[in-house]
Amino acid sequence: MKPASIQARLGIEGFENIRLMQFKRGPMRRAFRAAGREVARSAKQKISKSGGTYPGKRTGRMSRSLNVKIGSKGLYAKVRHLMPEPPSKWKKDPRDQGFYPAFLHYGTSRGLRSRGNWIADALRDRETDIRMRLRAALAEALK
Repeated sequence: MKPASIQARLGIEGFENIRLMQFKRGPMRRAFRAAGREVARSAKQKISKSGGTYPGKRTGRMSRSLNVKIGSKGLYAKVRHLMPEPPSKWKKDPRDQGFYPAFLHYGTSRGLRSRGNWIADALRDRETDIRMRLRAALAEALK
């Protein structure tokens, strides 16, 4: 089974001859950081609603594991679930039990049905706002 993923790319025609010194990364970094936070917040809300196509909230552990990773140069943002931390020598390793968000998304052969992709759907819901924010940031970065 191929993992479901969403990729977004932004291409602009006519800007091939821009020198590197004319591009400011600061506005783009801020826009990607804000967009990542917005998608993560929306995904947490989808998890928090009980039942339906997304998993319901019981302990809140899965919604707390949602994280936004900003790229090294700040020109991309990834919304993802973090694996649990490695255990101390006194606790059992939680990673041995598997990655619960993956079980919920893909389902299992033992009867756990597949749930929707709450992160991709949150991105789809906020797509127009994020596009406007990134366009404005790009205009600011090229001033």
